[in-house]
Amino acid sequence: MRRSFSMLAITAVTLTSANTAHVALLLEPTRSAASQPTLDANDRAAFVDRVVALGVGGNAVTFAPPHAGSPVVALIEVPIARLPKLGEDIAEAATRTIGRAVGHGVWFTHTDRAPVRDAARKQALADAQTSARSLATAGGTRRGPLTSVLQFAASTPAGAATPHPCTPSARALAAAGSSALLKPFDATPEFTVQTALSATSALE
Repeated sequence: MRRSFSMLAITAVTLTSANTAHVALLLEPTRSAASQPTLDANDRAAFVDRVVALGVGGNAVTFAPPHAGSPVVALIEVPIARLPKLGEDIAEAATRTIGRAVGHGVWFTHTDRAPVRDAARKQALADAQTSARSLATAGGTRRGPLTSVLQFAASTPAGAATPHPCTPSARALAAAGSSALLKPFDATPEFTVQTALSATSALE
């Protein structure tokens, strides 16, 4: 008779080369109210004008309102080849027009999400099978076939859902509320994808 064995919180981390970059700025506007940062329309327009003057299209700039008291987030899509200088110039432009940057960095991504997602899932499943095999051996049994696999959202240490690296969004970054998700402007253009699985296998 077979007994079920459940593997929980198996998380695989897959390193992937990026083909797109977004400069991210966490800003405290100079004209914000004491209780809630807000973005003045004139300051926003002045910042976009400075970004355009740096050779970046105005439609590459997006903003998100603060989330639960966190700073305003600006996200600007930029060519990887122009980093780190362009990132530094954009950060300076934000300081001159909007306010103090309490955090900044680059969010590396890839425009083709499907192969990135599939590679991460394969790695997570392989890790789950390896762990199940090792624990079964330690218990004096043999791992049988997988009976079910459930994927769930990976989380930050604080418990908030981690934004998917292939779907950059100023709003998602604001919700995560952490510049720890960002890399320095001079970092290697690559990113990690975390995939968490719960796998149940039979023991023979």
